[in-house]
Amino acid sequence: MEANGSMICEDDMEKDFLDTNKPILRPWLIWTAVSTVLNLGWEFAHYPLYDVPPNERSGGKTFAILHCTAGDALISTAFYLITALMLRNGAWAQKRTGLILFIVQAVLYTVYSEWRNALVEKNWLYSDAMPTVGGIGLSPLLQWVFVPWMTSRCLFVLQKRSLRIFFNGDVK
Repeated sequence: MEANGSMICEDDMEKDFLDTNKPILRPWLIWTAVSTVLNLGWEFAHYPLYDVPPNERSGGKTFAILHCTAGDALISTAFYLITALMLRNGAWAQKRTGLILFIVQAVLYTVYSEWRNALVEKNWLYSDAMPTVGGIGLSPLLQWVFVPWMTSRCLFVLQKRSLRIFFNGDVK
């Protein structure tokens, strides 16, 4: 129900979500940029928790970090858009429900991805320094709680302080 007492039907909400004149993509673009930078920092920080063959430690380290960051950017973008579709709201990141939904999806995907890639296919290995939960690395699990939460906080600050025009398309 709207403030004026009229009912909002589901078709109206869908039309509003799909309205190309609304700034739906703006928060998504900023989300992608901010989360990519934060994921790059996380990948750099937790690199020592992985067992990397000696021949890949020099130039391979940079490639591995950039490769994993690109994967993180794709995962983050995909779950941002999935969450937006599920909530029919392109600017969900400032709402607790949206953030929780995003984090749950990302953590569940991470459990699957780490299980498959680290434990089954051995595409990457954990060093002895990596704490694990059920054989799954704790660092990647925490990454998909902390980075989305921090990205959401960054978007909040950016929207409130300096990017009202970019988010809303007007100055108020």
